[in-house]
Amino acid sequence: MRTKTMLLSAALFAAGALSSMAQTSVYSLNVVGYVTVQVPPFPGFAMLNNPFDDGKGNYLTNIMSGDDGSGNFLLIPDGTTIFPWNASAGSYANEATFFAGNGNGGWQGATNQLFPGNGFWIQSGSADATGVAFTTTLVGNVEQGSLSSTIGINFTIAGSQIPAALPVGFKGDINSPGPNDPTNPTLQMPTFDGDVIFLYTNNAVSSGYGDSPVYFFGQGWQSGISTTNGPVINPGQGFWMARGPGFEDADVHGNPSSSTANGVQSWAYSFTVQ
Repeated sequence: MRTKTMLLSAALFAAGALSSMAQTSVYSLNVVGYVTVQVPPFPGFAMLNNPFDDGKGNYLTNIMSGDDGSGNFLLIPDGTTIFPWNASAGSYANEATFFAGNGNGGWQGATNQLFPGNGFWIQSGSADATGVAFTTTLVGNVEQGSLSSTIGINFTIAGSQIPAALPVGFKGDINSPGPNDPTNPTLQMPTFDGDVIFLYTNNAVSSGYGDSPVYFFGQGWQSGISTTNGPVINPGQGFWMARGPGFEDADVHGNPSSSTANGVQSWAYSFTVQ
């Protein structure tokens, strides 16, 4: 999956003549962003995440409409299917299939909302006769302030709400810097000993899970190619987060001494566009 991200900040204009007018103007300070994501041709899959808030409830029918302006809904291959993941329930929920053409196209069965930070699978429809990847664009407001999403008990398809490629980081027994750190920003994911991240790749060269870093108590993420701060997560990219057994205490040498089950966690961090 390839991504391309842009930010479109609201511009404020002030003409000299306006300074003499006895009125106050209020401007939106929202920052609008978009990310273009690539989906491989059928039967390939991609793991995505909605990083933005569209301000309309984040329904799939708005986020990925597929409307080309003609009413024929040709921007997404016919038969494309998404598989949203419910982190709290630990299962897939509300699958939706895309149908093109005749003025009544679009997503069918799409009652689901794709909230920022919630990941999902997408599979291109077999009607993609070109045999090449297609792209779709996610657009919405860049969320700022205190942000959060849900990390489930066992497995979660997670994603970043930050419009920049950043390492996943960690927050638990030790903390990595936050997203606005000027020298070493990370996404500060809540972490327990034994947590594993599975990154899925599907392109013309290869598909499947590659690097799978593991979090170690007091050390950070460790794997063959990842740094201590873990793998870099791109805007619009989804990934599996598998919870480890967890530890609630440590002995004087820093070794975990007692195991505890991990409940549903809030992946919370603070971010401001600067």
